[in-house]
Amino acid sequence: MSDFVESVKRFSKHLTSDIGTMIKDHQHKKIEFQDLVYLIMSHEKTRISSRLLLKNVYTTYVLHLFPYSLHLETKGDNHPIILQMKISSQEKKIFVWNSYNNQKGKAISVPKPLAAELISLQQSENLH
Repeated sequence: MSDFVESVKRFSKHLTSDIGTMIKDHQHKKIEFQDLVYLIMSHEKTRISSRLLLKNVYTTYVLHLFPYSLHLETKGDNHPIILQMKISSQEKKIFVWNSYNNQKGKAISVPKPLAAELISLQQSENLH
């Protein structure tokens, strides 16, 4: 009987932990669209690749902040036009924006852990 009680305790402990993780994952913070673009472009871990096609420069920015992935595509050199932005986690797409479908949003709701990581970068840059 005591083994059964212990297994129920273990199960409920894991279940409580999993529910806590799910709740944490559903907490979001809003970040301005342009701020998010800047943070992706300027993050030290961002991988940048550019291509010249039909006399236009297309640049792709990819930033992996486990478990999140941020993807930004632009066109142009000096004042780039944003073509696409995607934010996803390992499980799902969090945000997708395409220039041909949407107008630039004012604020984007991102998971709090990702927002904290991005905002800490912005604050450390402001200090320097």
